[in-house]
Amino acid sequence: MNDKDSLLKEIINTLLDPDLRISIGVSDFHYRLEEIKQAIHEAFYAALLHTNSDSNFLLHKNIGTFKAIFPFAKSEAMQRFSQSRLNPLRDFDAENTLFLFDTLKQFIMCNGNLRELSIQSSLHENTLRYRLNKISDLTGLNFKKPEDYEQLSLAIKIHMCSDLLNEFGVI
Repeated sequence: MNDKDSLLKEIINTLLDPDLRISIGVSDFHYRLEEIKQAIHEAFYAALLHTNSDSNFLLHKNIGTFKAIFPFAKSEAMQRFSQSRLNPLRDFDAENTLFLFDTLKQFIMCNGNLRELSIQSSLHENTLRYRLNKISDLTGLNFKKPEDYEQLSLAIKIHMCSDLLNEFGVI
């Protein structure tokens, strides 16, 4: 953690009750007044994702590919891309109880780490492998292949961003 991040953490810890659970997003540093709109958007996107975090705040610089996805998540092209990959899972889940969509979402949020997913979900790795293989069968995308994993990850992240934006009434 650099000096600016440490100072920011100290300020937030001083100002807020540690038991208070709120979402705090922090933009990248901007030095020109013309960049205020960008800074607000960055802080907002980080705050939306912070709801899933254990820390006091989330820095925009730490949200990875979500930086590129948030501004365009609700566009028609992004929605088509996401839906074309994820709808087979939604359709399957509507008729079955394997929770493939949720499994894929958790797998992506664990950065494809099966062991971590097993710990977080309290499911055996073989159960998760079975589900991930079923996801591959339904979508035609093999989670073991980097190019296919990337498509699944992008589709899930578009879905997540779109849901968060909808939840907070962003058009």
